[in-house]
Amino acid sequence: MKKIYVNGIFLLVLWIVATPVYAQTTSEDAQPHAQDGSSDGWLEGFRKGLETTVESSARWIDGFFADRGMSSDEHETYGRLTVAPQWSGYHKFEVDSRFRAQFKLPHAKKDFSAFLGQVDEGEFLDQQDVGRPSVINSPTTDDEWLVGLGFSRQVNEAHRLTYSIGIRGGIRFDTYARARYRVDSILSDASLMRWESSVFWRDSDGYGVAQRVDTETQLTTDVVAKWSALGTFAQETQGVRWSSSAIVYFLTDVDHAYATEIWSEGENEAPVTVTDYGIRVLDRRKIYKSWLLMETWVGHHWPREERFETRRGHWMVGVEFELRFGNKRG
Repeated sequence: MKKIYVNGIFLLVLWIVATPVYAQTTSEDAQPHAQDGSSDGWLEGFRKGLETTVESSARWIDGFFADRGMSSDEHETYGRLTVAPQWSGYHKFEVDSRFRAQFKLPHAKKDFSAFLGQVDEGEFLDQQDVGRPSVINSPTTDDEWLVGLGFSRQVNEAHRLTYSIGIRGGIRFDTYARARYRVDSILSDASLMRWESSVFWRDSDGYGVAQRVDTETQLTTDVVAKWSALGTFAQETQGVRWSSSAIVYFLTDVDHAYATEIWSEGENEAPVTVTDYGIRVLDRRKIYKSWLLMETWVGHHWPREERFETRRGHWMVGVEFELRFGNKRG
């Protein structure tokens, strides 16, 4: 119940912040809308409010780096908000939510950006997929706010080096720093691989390193296979915390796909070295314009978190709504 309660407060705060901002901006354009007979729905209004709030935050932060009297054009901003009610026979009912916004800082330097998010901290430090209610998600972790600055430099066409610093945990003011090196490789005409190595430090947890490998192969015109593996070693982990997943997408058109996914996760020196593994089938599609997506899934998994537990299979089902916002071009 605590997770549902916290996520409910988080969504309510977003609504309270975004809606008045949108109302103020649209009131100035009320007459043109009245003339052409069009009106935005509440969902479009909420999305516009998020965009305006993030844009205002970007200008405020960027202003610290600007000379007196300087102004800039529209800031490049983008982000996503996801809400995912889900149930499993093991974890019971949960409402998972994710929020991430990122924006460029043109007055700071070309390659500088800032970010704000409400996700599991591993999704920033270990570069897990952000904005997705991953079934590979340790139940012992909690969602928390992260805010920080990043610097990304393209070494060449296939290599990128990224640094970031920030705080997590809200009023706990837990600082962290991370350096990440990414290599993109073309394996064949139909296969790609991404190799990411990270080194990070957290005020409360100490140092750590993470290694991630992703591959993507286009088997046919309409079938794409992806495999990911992640390993993290830090002072608070018991050996190496690891996860792996493989998924095959069957593309029906540009806005719709079916998929089958298998996954496993654990820590190699923990009392239970494999904490979960399972399989699920999912349906992902656009449900409203290009910025609102829905993913539904059903699956079966075999979790075990404590040594005294007997591993048994449990059904799981869920739905995710993903709202994308921002003015990023391209």
